[in-house]
Amino acid sequence: MQTKTKKLSPTLGLWAVLVGSIFLISPMFAVVDVLPDFIGYAFILFGVSKFADMNDKMETSAKYFRRLLILGLVRMATIVFVYGMASPYERPTLQLLCSFVLAVLDCMALIPAWQNLSGGLLYLATRHGGQAVFDVAYPKQKAKSSKTLLERITKSTLMFLVAREALSTLPEFAVLTAEEGGAEVATRTSLYEFIGFMREMCGIIVLIWGIVWLVKFIRFGRHLGKDNEFFTVMREKYQTEVLTRPDLFARRGVKRAMVFMCIGFAFSVDFVLADLYTSPICVTPDFLMGVLILVGLLLIRKYVKSSKWSAAMVATAIYIPLTAVEWFMQVGYINMRDLRSAYRNDLFYERWLHMIGVRVVVSIASIVLVLLLVRLLGDAIEKYTGFSVTAHDSANPGERVRELHRELKNR
Repeated sequence: MQTKTKKLSPTLGLWAVLVGSIFLISPMFAVVDVLPDFIGYAFILFGVSKFADMNDKMETSAKYFRRLLILGLVRMATIVFVYGMASPYERPTLQLLCSFVLAVLDCMALIPAWQNLSGGLLYLATRHGGQAVFDVAYPKQKAKSSKTLLERITKSTLMFLVAREALSTLPEFAVLTAEEGGAEVATRTSLYEFIGFMREMCGIIVLIWGIVWLVKFIRFGRHLGKDNEFFTVMREKYQTEVLTRPDLFARRGVKRAMVFMCIGFAFSVDFVLADLYTSPICVTPDFLMGVLILVGLLLIRKYVKSSKWSAAMVATAIYIPLTAVEWFMQVGYINMRDLRSAYRNDLFYERWLHMIGVRVVVSIASIVLVLLLVRLLGDAIEKYTGFSVTAHDSANPGERVRELHRELKNR
């Protein structure tokens, strides 16, 4: 197979890990993160992605960084919940509960993420002539320890990030000292009265510690990036072992497309607002499902080139305006307030019939769109899955391939 040529970064994108680390030094106050972690982990995930294609430990590291990215998004959603939806009375307790749970989940992911990143770099360097990860001191510097720079920076990273999670949660435990009523309240001091001061002190500690860690981390990253022989070999390995596997990129492209499509299908679930005398109004508009499916189709385009893709695009282009019209008609219908007047008002009754007619058309369009998407993914299965011919299946490999395709399509 002809090797696919592609211009690669000198460090295979590892520079993105240094950019992402900048977002990890900011203090967190309860669930509020000054610099959102999910942006930093998105950069880090990009930085390790090419190495993950060549090493199991790096792949495991990428898996945990992906979880940290998701947890960062959950933290952002938690901010909306705690400060936008919860009552002021519930907020102090929720700040403790949410920050503690998120801190535990973060630590469960970040420790194996950084350990596997370190282990993956060590393994690749051992196999492919890397030198920087084995250095015990920087150039023109005396060795202060027998531990390598990689070991020291990994330990420093874990200590800082775990302490950062702990210091974001620690002040919130002051809510447990708050008293409600009772004759002794006037003579007791609640630590929650000083919650602002405690948060600021923990934030200052995290910020100072974080800046020191970031300087060390960037210094090590620059030192690692100067290992030209190692990265030259890794670029050649990536060209010959990864870029020659179209199935790998197809699977990744289909996964990304499926993420958008699955989120889109979540909008097809009709979460409604209603009371006894009003028809329900959907708060998850179906046209957003069409937009996300459109994004998914664009992501999968280069892996599935057939007339079914064009048909799915046309169906999606029709589905979006149809569902938009349905939703706006529904909103207009609800705004007419007394829905029982449909039995007495001819104009109101006529609008109701129009809305029902559009809903019927939308239902048919939904079925057609789903069927086209299933057929389209079936094409991807047929194109990128199969068996290599071995002594076991050389008699009739075609039948085994067809059996595999049937199983995958049914799923």
